[in-house]
Amino acid sequence: RPKGSSAGHNGVNHIIEMLHSDEFYRLRLGIGEAEGPVIDYVLGNFSQEECDTFSEPFESLKEAVISWVLGADFKKIMSDYNGLDFSSSKV
Repeated sequence: RPKGSSAGHNGVNHIIEMLHSDEFYRLRLGIGEAEGPVIDYVLGNFSQEECDTFSEPFESLKEAVISWVLGADFKKIMSDYNGLDFSSSKV
């Protein structure tokens, strides 16, 4: 997205503070529902099953990032890649 709040993410909040603006492009990848403490869920190691599940969606994510770095229109990238379902696994 091209701008917005930190949504509680301390790293993004720090960037907003340093830039004195929330108007910068960012890519977000949702983590789904945590089972147990969120910090362990977010910062823990992936299981092999989770790694196997991520390979296909991360190809799409990689394409989006490459398009962005190469200067593609950000609105087009958002249109093409927003809403991709990265939760098609049984994880």
